[in-house]
Order: sequence, then structure tokens, then C-alpha cells
Amino acid sequence: LKIGIHQGEMVMVGVDVLGDGVNIASRLQEIAQEGCIAISGKVYSDIKNQAGFKTKFVGDKKLKNVDDPVKVYKVLCENENQTPEKDKAYKSRSQLIYYILGGIIVVLVIFLIWKIIPSKETTSQAEEFASVEIDRTIAVLPFRDMSQNKDQEYFCDGIMEEILTHLYKIGDLRVTSRTSVMGYRETNKKVKEIARELGVAHILEGSVRKSQDRIRITVQLIDSTQDQHLWAETYDRELADIFAIQSEVAQQVASALKAAISPEVKKRIEAPPTANLEAYELYLKGNSVYDFTVEGIYKAMEFYNQAIALDEDLSDAYVGLGSCNWYLAHFGGVPPGPFWIACRNALETAITLDSNNAEAYSELGVVLHNWDWDSTAARKAFEKALYLEPNNSIVLGHFANFNMVIKKFQITESLTDKMVWLNPNNRHLHYYLLLYALQGKPQKASQTLNKINEIELNNWVNFWIIGSYYLFIEDLQNATLYYEKSIDGADIESLPELAYAYAKSGELEKAMSILDQLNEMAKIRYIPPFYFAIVYMGLDDFEESINYLKKAHEERDFRLHWIGSYVSERIFEPIQSNPEYQKIITNLWN
Repeated sequence: LKIGIHQGEMVMVGVDVLGDGVNIASRLQEIAQEGCIAISGKVYSDIKNQAGFKTKFVGDKKLKNVDDPVKVYKVLCENENQTPEKDKAYKSRSQLIYYILGGIIVVLVIFLIWKIIPSKETTSQAEEFASVEIDRTIAVLPFRDMSQNKDQEYFCDGIMEEILTHLYKIGDLRVTSRTSVMGYRETNKKVKEIARELGVAHILEGSVRKSQDRIRITVQLIDSTQDQHLWAETYDRELADIFAIQSEVAQQVASALKAAISPEVKKRIEAPPTANLEAYELYLKGNSVYDFTVEGIYKAMEFYNQAIALDEDLSDAYVGLGSCNWYLAHFGGVPPGPFWIACRNALETAITLDSNNAEAYSELGVVLHNWDWDSTAARKAFEKALYLEPNNSIVLGHFANFNMVIKKFQITESLTDKMVWLNPNNRHLHYYLLLYALQGKPQKASQTLNKINEIELNNWVNFWIIGSYYLFIEDLQNATLYYEKSIDGADIESLPELAYAYAKSGELEKAMSILDQLNEMAKIRYIPPFYFAIVYMGLDDFEESINYLKKAHEERDFRLHWIGSYVSERIFEPIQSNPEYQKIITNLWN
């Protein structure tokens, strides 16, 4: 028995406990001697003057994944204070007792093996397999559309995603995210190769044939390490059985991988989202056109509203509406207030209809933080979402972003660790890049940047974030380079920082050109006032920048939260002591 004790920040993430406190405690436990308790300097400072505790300073120890050395103390047990003679006698008596007990246990074990466990000849292959510890990592590949007209891809994706959602609920599993597997829809790669690329031991693949009111779903679970099928099944049933099939598949997978399912989780997996199949299909069509464009978002909203018209109790359709309004509040080019309110109303309705809807809680957390500026309520919503679906990387991402904004960097890193673990394609490495920059860890930030460049995530978001990193470390040349790269895919998100970088590099004409462009655009669409505040900081017009920050505060612009947690901390450094600036940012992180 070895025990490590530390006190520090921690957070519940589903069934996991993460954070600085847990990490250091586990490292102390590893280095403790058998039969001893190791404590950190923080714990020692609280108990050193209390009677009944005797300690010995072990030294300043460098612990794995802990930046600074930790003072380690050993708690002395009572028998460690005995005289050598008493200690020797005590050990002799203890050894004698252990030998006697050991002999009795050996006899009992032999008897039980002979009496209860079947011989090798009568042990089935399944029984032998059940005795082996299983790697519970799995990816669910997009299901193939086997319908005659090949027009049911949206329905196949819906089945695959529903099975994924069920698996997200099972904390014993590690389920690769949807975004990581969708690239394998038309692949010719072998299962073993896909599993290796995704870093999983198991692959679930399947096909769907839908015809009027009948459906045939074929699924197979493959152990890529042994290149063998663990389980396969064909469901040939009425379309009305679709929800039962999805539930059965998820539970069969869990059973094959020896993953524990609590009665509560089992009940949630078996609960059908609706009794109206037509409404459910409309909801799936909404998901299929949600393509992160304003046009696609409005199309998705039409389908979600049609689904609700047929079944006003369909919780997932309200989540879809909430998500659409959330997107428009961010990128719609319209004043965001009405969309934030519509988003919150839709999500609260979704939760009223289904108190176990993890996505609803996760997105509500975003609204509570970004619009209501209520960090306490937002945290509760995120924690509830992760309790319900501990393997959902979207939920993890929302919570990680929240903790970064409120400067809980250790928790952000723990959540990011799990996100990257669930996403082998490393889509979330940018969290590390920002984290290490903000914490003043240039070597780790540089290593992360190298990894991002190695996997060539050539999209505007990554270019924008890399540009922000370079701006933070005051490398204006590279910042400008990456901001320019990000413009092609972005709407206007990169323009303010690019103007700032131009201005600080002495290219005032280019900076003024972007300012003129934003002013012209503001005549026909909404431009967040926070963007103008950034540009004017680059032009050293601090008064005008503060005026726009005031306007951003009046409009409850969520981008104000970036101050102090993203690159904005560097941008607004020159006015941090300004009383008006201080008044603006007060209570942003309540």
C-alpha cells in the first residue's frame, strides 16, 4: 500500500477527476515507499504543528508532468519509532503470521481451482477471451448506404451518430470522435490500417438498407490487433424498431469490450428520442445540411422547425435550433443579442424535455458564459454535460475553452489531454499552443507548433491561431504571414489582428486599408465593436479603442472574454492601467 496526498485544484469530468491536485497526488503515490504515506509541502504546512503527526523531509522532487520541483515529506508511522530490538521482534512475529496465512490461502486457492474452475480441455474459447484484459478503445466508421437509390446517406449518418452518442455515455470506453472518423467514408484502407491511424484497438463498421417501412442494418465489431471479428449481427426489422436497434448495438459493443454500464446509463441508452419517425428523419436532414455556412444554417433551421411541428417534444431538434442560433450569434453578421436569447430558450426547452441531453447542457454553458456572463452557472452546465457523456470531445472542447478564458489553465490542459486522446488526428493541438504561450512555456509551445505543422492542418482556424501565437510572442513577421493565410477561409475573423500586425510592423497603409474595409462592411452588416478596438490599438489610438470596448460591453460582446486569456492580453497591454479599461473588464470572469 502506497499513499500520496496533495491539495490543489481539481474538477470532475464525467467519471474522471482531473487537475493539478490529482496529478501531483498520483505522482507522490508512485514515489512513496511501500507501506508509507508521501505528502506535498502544501499538506505539510497544514499539519506540521498538529499533534499526532511526525514527518521526515525527503527532498525537492521533480515529478512527471509537473513543471516545478515539489517538496516531499514522509509521514512516519508508529512502528517506525520503535527501538531496533522491538522492531526486529515485531518483524519476526509478523513474518510468522504471514507464512501461516499464506499457506492457508495457497491451500484454499488450490482447492477452489480443483473444485470450481473447469479444466483446460473444457474451457471454451469465449471463456478464455473473457479472462483477458481488453483495450476498450473504439472508432465507429460511417455506415454505408445500401439503399437502392443511394439517397439515404443522411439516415446512415444519423444511425452512426446515435450509436456514437450512446457510446459516449459509457465512461469505460474511449470513443474516437465523429470528426476523426468521417474522413474514412469512401476509403479503401484496410481496417487494421484505419485502426492504427486512429489509435484504437477496435472498429465498428456497418451498412444500412432502408426501404419504405423496413430497414436492414448490418454491423460488425472487429478487433484490429488480432484481425478477427468479435461480434456481428444483422437486424432485419420494421423501421419503427430503429431506436431499439441503435440501443442494442451500443450495449452489444460494451458487452464485447467488457465495459461496465450502470443502470442509470442503460436506462438513458434505451430511451427513444421520439415516437414520430417522420419528425426524426426531418431532424436528421437538418443535421445533414448543417455545414457551418450561414446558408446551410438557415436550411438546417427549417428542417428542425418542421421536426418540432410534428413532435414538439423532440429534445434534439431544439438542440439543433439552439446550435443554429449560436452559430448566427458568432458568425451571422447580425447583432447577436436576439440570437443568443433564442439559443438559450431553445436549449432550456430541450433540457426541460430531456434532462439527460448532454449537448443541450454543453451549449447552454456557452450561452450562460458568453451572453449572461454567469461563470458559476456555466460551469455547472458543462460539468453536467460531461457527467452525462464523458467521451464527447465537443463537450470537452466547450469546457476547455471556458476554463482557458477564466484562466484555469491546469484544468484546460487536463481537458485538452482527453480531447487529443479522443482525436488522434490532433485537431485540438491549438489549445496547447495557446496554453503554453499564456503560461510562459516557450519550449513546449514551440514543440506543439512543430506538431501542428507536421500534420498540416491547413485550415483558416489553425492559421489564425498560429498567427495569434506569433503575435503573442511579438514575432510580427510570422504573425502577419499566418494571418494572411487565414483570410481565404475566414469571414472577417482574421482581419482585425492582421491590421494590428501591419500597424505594429510599420505598414500603416495596409492597416488603414483594412480599417476602411471594416467601416464599409459595417454599413451593410454587423461588425463586432471588439474588432475595431483591436485595430485602433494597433494604430495607437487608445481613446478610440476604449470607446469601442465600451460599445462592446454595452452589446455584451462575448469577445471581451478574450482579454487576458488569448492573444488580446498582449494587444491591450498598453491600456491595462487605464481606469476606464479596468471598469470595462470588471466582473467578466465572475
